[in-house]
Amino acid sequence: MRGGNRDGYRAEQLGLKMMSYNKLWKCLIDRKISKTEFRLAAGLGTTTLAKLGKNEAVNAETIEKICKYLRVQPGDIMEWNDDE
Repeated sequence: MRGGNRDGYRAEQLGLKMMSYNKLWKCLIDRKISKTEFRLAAGLGTTTLAKLGKNEAVNAETIEKICKYLRVQPGDIMEWNDDE
């Protein structure tokens, strides 16, 4: 197992992307907020931003920081993908 929990690793190995943050990136584009500005203002690290960019799992505290900064609900920045 490399970096992350077993379930996330298994999903990745099966070619599944469980979570998509495309809504987050669209929100930033619509608001004309750069990724760097977003990262700094929301208090996120570069590793966290990279995980979001790869649709990898992040913790609830990260989602909370993003939602507070953007003043949105979690469903406004992420969606579940069931690629069966």
